[in-house]
This record gives sequence, C-alpha cells and structure tokens, in this order.
Amino acid sequence: ASCIGEHIADVTITLAAVDPCYSCTERLAVVDSNNKVIHDYDTLLQLSREKTAQIRKDAGLPELKTEDL
Repeated sequence: ASCIGEHIADVTITLAAVDPCYSCTERLAVVDSNNKVIHDYDTLLQLSREKTAQIRKDAGLPELKTEDL
C-alpha cells in the first residue's frame, strides 16, 4: 500500500484498513522523493511522544511516565 502525498497522521489508519497486521509492525519510515530516509521508526516514535507530551502540557494534563506508554 502507498500513502505517498497523504498526511502522516492518516498513514497508520490507511494501512490498517488495507491489512490490520501491517499497522502493528515496525516498518515505517518517511522518505523524500529520492527515497532518502528522512525519519525512521525510532525518530517518528520520539517525535510522537514529544508531541503528545506538549499537547498534554498545553491541556493541563499530568505528564505520562515511561511505564504508562
């Protein structure tokens, strides 16, 4: 399945709709038009955690502990 040109937030649900098992794997990367990896799985995971922490902080919610993830 290809999600080229789609919003990154929609990629997981799009792939899950095609193959539910596919979305559970750690095979995600963001590449540019030359197939150069821009963000690998670990980087995307870290960016997601940072964004979630900022959203929670802005909403006045308590910080999540690593063991909560």
